[in-house]
Amino acid sequence: MNSVQKEMIKLYAKQLRLPTFNNYEKVIRQLSADDGYAQFLIELMKQELAERSAAGQKRRIKVKRGKRTAWRRSFFNNLFR
Repeated sequence: MNSVQKEMIKLYAKQLRLPTFNNYEKVIRQLSADDGYAQFLIELMKQELAERSAAGQKRRIKVKRGKRTAWRRSFFNNLFR
């Protein structure tokens, strides 16, 4: 694979918002010689799903903390009026 192809993969992965696909070389090294393209795609998609799930969980925790803080603030502001 030449450098032009590698750059195209990076560009398309960025445009499609699939950052895990930039790690395709790591996945290729982990696969055995008899694994095909289907297994390659499955591994890439599995990693993408795991990263998105982790990011979603972090985002939900952050939102929940913000709501809890806002509720406390409004509760105590109304209490001391």
